[in-house]
Amino acid sequence: MENKLCPKCKQAKPVSDFGKDRRAKSGIAVYCRPCNRTKSQAQRERDPNHNRRAHLRRRYNLSIDELGEMMLEQDNKCAICGTEEGRLVIDHNHRTGEVRGLLCDACNCSLGLLKEDPTIIKSLLSYIKNND
Repeated sequence: MENKLCPKCKQAKPVSDFGKDRRAKSGIAVYCRPCNRTKSQAQRERDPNHNRRAHLRRRYNLSIDELGEMMLEQDNKCAICGTEEGRLVIDHNHRTGEVRGLLCDACNCSLGLLKEDPTIIKSLLSYIKNND
């Protein structure tokens, strides 16, 4: 079994003691799991919003402040049904990546199930109107 040196604890450990890291050339994390856990925990204590900020920036190109502005603009309500119940999720165009607004889980799932296809949505509306 191959060993790898953890630069944090300075111990040679089996490769199985290291996590995976697809960004690394070897595919193996730099730090062993216990050291990586300690490092991550210290990061969370220093900056509890680090992961949230990074996710918003990477996935939606939004800052926490911009998200807050969107919530204020929508009065903390779903952009489709206007509900205030539950949490709002960021809705985006899957082709362009452009953020469209904040939706409740039900409306967000409905859009996904309807494949975000205006033809299907119009057909659904017509069906409901004709069979009411």
